[in-house]
Amino acid sequence: MPFITHDKRKSQHIVNLFRIPFIHNDTNEHSIVVVRPHKIEIKPDVISDDNLPTLKWMYIPERIVQANNIRPKGMTDHWLIILTEINKLYLIAHHEEGFKILQILHFKDLANGGGDVHPSLDLENQLIVPLSVKPIIEVDSLSQRYILIHSVEGFVIILELHPDKAALFQLALKNTPPEILRKRKIASKLSANRLLETPYILPIGPNPIHSIKFLNYKKISKLQGGALVALVSRDSNLRYGLTYYGITRLKDLQVDILKRYASMDDTPSLCIPLPKGDLLVLCDTTQYVYPSPSINQITSSLVETSSQGAQGVRISRNYACRSLVSMKEGTLSKLISYYMNEDGEILCCSDNGGLFKLNLIMNFTGLEEEETAVDLSIAERLSREAPPVVEMIIERWDSTKMRDVGTGWNFMLSLGKGFTFLASNVFNSISIEDLSSTLRTIDDEYLPVTCISSKTYSSSAFAIHSLSTFQKSPSSGVSKMLVKADHSQLGEINVLLVDQQKINLETGSIDINCKLEVVNNDELDRISAQCDFGPGISIYDVCSLNDCEFYFKDDLKLTDEIVDAARLKLSDSFIIVSSSSDEQDETFDNPPKSELTILTLGTDPKLSFHVDHISTVTTSINLVYMLNPKLIILVGPKVIIWVNVSLYKSDEDGEYKFKFDFLGSSSSLDSIGDYPSCVKSINSTDVIIADAFNGLTYLKLDVNRHVVVKSKKLLTRIIISQFAIVGKDGLLVTDMLGNIYLYQLNIKKIQLKLILQLNLDSGIVNCIESNNLTMTMDQLIRTPENVKICTLGTNEGALIDLIAIPSSELTNSLIRIQSRLAIANAVEETPPESPAAIVDDEATCYLEKQFMRYLPSFGVPFINGDDDEDEDEEEDTNINTIIDLDYISTTATIPEQQQAAQKALTQVQ
Repeated sequence: MPFITHDKRKSQHIVNLFRIPFIHNDTNEHSIVVVRPHKIEIKPDVISDDNLPTLKWMYIPERIVQANNIRPKGMTDHWLIILTEINKLYLIAHHEEGFKILQILHFKDLANGGGDVHPSLDLENQLIVPLSVKPIIEVDSLSQRYILIHSVEGFVIILELHPDKAALFQLALKNTPPEILRKRKIASKLSANRLLETPYILPIGPNPIHSIKFLNYKKISKLQGGALVALVSRDSNLRYGLTYYGITRLKDLQVDILKRYASMDDTPSLCIPLPKGDLLVLCDTTQYVYPSPSINQITSSLVETSSQGAQGVRISRNYACRSLVSMKEGTLSKLISYYMNEDGEILCCSDNGGLFKLNLIMNFTGLEEEETAVDLSIAERLSREAPPVVEMIIERWDSTKMRDVGTGWNFMLSLGKGFTFLASNVFNSISIEDLSSTLRTIDDEYLPVTCISSKTYSSSAFAIHSLSTFQKSPSSGVSKMLVKADHSQLGEINVLLVDQQKINLETGSIDINCKLEVVNNDELDRISAQCDFGPGISIYDVCSLNDCEFYFKDDLKLTDEIVDAARLKLSDSFIIVSSSSDEQDETFDNPPKSELTILTLGTDPKLSFHVDHISTVTTSINLVYMLNPKLIILVGPKVIIWVNVSLYKSDEDGEYKFKFDFLGSSSSLDSIGDYPSCVKSINSTDVIIADAFNGLTYLKLDVNRHVVVKSKKLLTRIIISQFAIVGKDGLLVTDMLGNIYLYQLNIKKIQLKLILQLNLDSGIVNCIESNNLTMTMDQLIRTPENVKICTLGTNEGALIDLIAIPSSELTNSLIRIQSRLAIANAVEETPPESPAAIVDDEATCYLEKQFMRYLPSFGVPFINGDDDEDEDEEEDTNINTIIDLDYISTTATIPEQQQAAQKALTQVQ
């Protein structure tokens, strides 16, 4: 059965954005290049107009995952470097006749199932192996010579456009082979006749790479025609470190490790190369400046003010850092993009739309003399006096908030002097921005989605959005979790876990304040009921007790009225898992603790929360889950605790209250891992637990003896962001790279079978709302109707439905048409004045304009029927009679193509 994804937001993702000399014209030499998942758009460089028209475009058959640009020696225009989802690299230029694909490279990731045995793209089985890492393409802006590609786990590929091949670059641009190739075609294998030199494979180990940057280090570039590379990676202790690599070429290309720095104390957000060869690393609460290898000493007068908290600068022997709480007063913010003008001034944008000017002023002594010494002869160097001490002096280092723009900008490109730039925000709207201009109104519906319920979903900046009307109710913090419940007085409600993080500038500390907010399910209005847990208390999980049943001792004489009142009170209660309020330090003798709280939303006119009971657990608890109405499990690092709720009569006031009865625990469960993040149950005895860094684990529970009977690893080596149970035996898993996997779970054998695998290309999935399917995966594959499987919410604000559609000749034709449309128009430009001459953008993008992507099925035949080759050929013939694939070519007219695609799509829907 094929699947489709339907993007509810109807957004067009932008992979990268450039302002470069790409197509020359009489008015302006620059062009704006917009790289989308399947399309490269060329727009004019018009500063006065926000509505930038598309001048030319080009299709790439596979989905584009990363892009960059380079200007080889002797060229006046830049070339594009495109990396696709199957690890294929395109080198693309533009000439008078249109786009030119100069060279194509295909990297094989053997560790991720790619290669000759398992290729990255298997057309026969309709299988795409996603990239194993976050793709990175970096270009040496100083020499425009080296290209770094990181798309294979554990390796960095170094490509080189040698400056001695300027004549060959000109021939390639004109599609004219060298004279020797006309006589001997085998000469094309010679290095002198290839655009790119033989790739250099740099092993970097298994540590995930955060970023790679070329530095403006002129000394190594002048001396050995090389470059300096800064690589930020995360080690096995989840800490980030910086390594300098030197690229040199005497006879052969050589890469050496120049320096390793100590691990950072925070998670980096942005890495910014500075004009003098230094590197600025911006983290959430700390900023680092790492000098170039020429610097011998770092000094600053700001060190004297270190007692003033956030204003202090700390200098070590190798780097300088400044600890700060946040660049936005009162609220934490993560920087996502930056812009540096010609004067070296830096403007940064945060994920919540704050613009900050970074004031970093540094002076250097002896640096120019050291750089000019590279051009001296050997005799002149020997006759010199002792080389000077190169010193970096930090005179100013602070941040100034400029303004708020509503949502963050992913890209900021310079349009000249000052702070006028081209910006692209999180919902892919391109605009011309100036700090002196009026603030733009940003639509709130494209903010990150943090949780979904059947009628509502929550974003990081607004508490509730309706899927139908996109109404909203502002919240005072970041919504982390949403729990639906039925209240005896209010009916259906949504309880939001809101995390407030505020800055105490006097002490230089962060005050974390968590609270619960209640939102009406129909009107989406925030109700006055809320519970503030105070500073320093972190809430980990919330569980509604709507269906929970309580126990009581036989000697407790209860009337029916008391039992009914207690049952009604318990249905309006919640279990809260939080950090302990004990302020003692966590040591071996005093291990970390967690608190379990029964919180009741009363029915009084004020609708306030009441604390009914608090219990302390002498271990860390991450999750609470109601296994059945009579049993609750608490999940922590390598431990499961079994509890239930009982009713007792208080000796102090004589009221009936609830408490926890601890029934037992199962500890030393190594299969669970140290970071449990999510728990789901298939039935009352089969449980699946996700660990943030340790995959999925299946547990067989004995609810009578309160023990774990069996455990088995289902998935390993995957960083899970979220997972959900789909149908009776389906398992939907998402990872931190944006991939989603749909598995069929065999309970008897405890095995997973892959049904669907793809990358949404819309960010990381934060939440999943799965429909209450009653069918198995086998029934889902064979169902004759369209079935909505789930709704996915991502950190980029996308809200996507995953829909299963019946397998038929028509849907298989649509999948092939979708691929054929991209391939047939891989090198076409915008149509000329005659619209019937070339396939129009309106026709070729028809399926994309429905914001649907048709996906072939996995683990089942692509076309219904037997696997016999002859029968497959007959089915192909039948498909062509339904929708003639010959129409999908550059000779078809617009109405013919649009009519064929629209007819097929209408029949499927």
